[in-house]
Amino acid sequence: HLLPFVNLGKYSLIIFILFSAGMRLSAQVPLIYNYTGKDGIPGTEVFDIIQDERGYIWLATNKGIARFNGKTFETYTTTDGLQDNSIIEFEKDDVGRIWILSYNNQLSYLEKDSIILYPFNDKIREWEMNQVYCFVSFAAHKGDVYLGMTGKGIFKIDKFGSADSLEYFKIHGSSAYVLNESQVIY
Repeated sequence: HLLPFVNLGKYSLIIFILFSAGMRLSAQVPLIYNYTGKDGIPGTEVFDIIQDERGYIWLATNKGIARFNGKTFETYTTTDGLQDNSIIEFEKDDVGRIWILSYNNQLSYLEKDSIILYPFNDKIREWEMNQVYCFVSFAAHKGDVYLGMTGKGIFKIDKFGSADSLEYFKIHGSSAYVLNESQVIY
């Protein structure tokens, strides 16, 4: 016989049911967790999420940023160097830094878990005439920062702090590409 309990005849079903009753039967439980302020998230609103090269998850909230290591949150606020606790957006650059855009339109970046203030935020303040709630496009490439500012177009600040408005840009679908004379920059 193929199965050992086949010889038990009419009792095989009853034995199988009794044996199975002792086992815990359950459906698959989804791996979804709900984290709150009690877990260490600094704010009630999360505007952006990004993962760094080490695997940490960073949350941009209305009360600072949080770094999640898979178990606990570490919070960064103005006491740690942020210009504003309300953080709107993150972007990675070509050298692995995570750039931070605050609600008050100031840039900083994370480097080795330290918050570094972008030295040319005064150029952004000079350029803006209205409150910019988000950048249409934002990139840091080879030391230059490109900002697609709502209602203002594309703005470039080079690594030396020289600022200029770019006239050459092309929109392809929903993506914007910044062009110089010979190539696509972003």
